[in-house]
Amino acid sequence: MSLATVNRQLIQPLRRFLKYCRKPLGVPIDLTDFNWSELRYQEADERNREIAPGDEMRYWQALRPDYHPIVEMYLISGRRRSDWVDLRREKVDLNSGTVRMPNRKKKKAGEITVRLTPAEIEIIQAELAKAPASPYVFTYEVQAGEAKGKRRAITATGLRRAHSTACKTAGIEDFRIHDFRHTMATRLMRSSRNPKLVQRNLDHASIASTARYMHVMEDEVLEARGKVTTYRSSPGVVPLPLKTANKNK
Repeated sequence: MSLATVNRQLIQPLRRFLKYCRKPLGVPIDLTDFNWSELRYQEADERNREIAPGDEMRYWQALRPDYHPIVEMYLISGRRRSDWVDLRREKVDLNSGTVRMPNRKKKKAGEITVRLTPAEIEIIQAELAKAPASPYVFTYEVQAGEAKGKRRAITATGLRRAHSTACKTAGIEDFRIHDFRHTMATRLMRSSRNPKLVQRNLDHASIASTARYMHVMEDEVLEARGKVTTYRSSPGVVPLPLKTANKNK
């Protein structure tokens, strides 16, 4: 659990609960006895790195082709790296267009069924066909040695290395593989204007975790503000002469 999550889901609710106990229930609690600023954990700067279109095009040119499918899945699904790296063949049901993935909510162990978009189904179907004997969905082509030309399962280490090399070649700084999740969330918020939809897609337990992506709605707010009018310039409004206006004060 991150420090930010502790603040949002433990410290802040505790303060609200104590405030509730003090007033409606009459519990003698003085909230000033608590130094809330010290109780809150110092959070790291919130990261929300979205790859720019120009950077993304250079990235695809620099990334090894056999790693394109798995990276594209991150970008179009918004799911975490391990969801796709660890995806086994038996967890895929192309007939229903679903995959089974671990449930990351601590209170609900087991698996969840995730529905796939047509684009995601197409990618998975193509990857399964490339390595029929592999127990894993996503594989890469060995480039050297006795196994050259054969396909092996993509690992987290191998993906990180391929991603780092592509970023270096493309001249992209400070962009992690996890930032594709941030990119997808930001683009989804921009297109849908629906925080609850983004929350559901990212499997956030709280909408507060999704709030970081709401900055993309600022343009919409500005546009709406620009449409607010007054009646100051209405033909029926005739301003009083300055002297007359002063006498009416």
